[in-house]
Amino acid sequence: VGGVVKDPKGLFYASPESLKAEGIDVYMGHDVTKIDWANKKLHVKELKTGKEFDDNYDKL
Repeated sequence: VGGVVKDPKGLFYASPESLKAEGIDVYMGHDVTKIDWANKKLHVKELKTGKEFDDNYDKL
């Protein structure tokens, strides 16, 4: 970014694989379009297919 970061991997805290090993689900290529904070639900759109679905979460 702007000549400051040489490797884009350095912008991320951890890889999706390492997070999965910690019990954290990571959905790459998805947009969260709505958050229901009271019920801990997300409305999600998969960017590749356009499929939309709802999912629950513990922590964001």
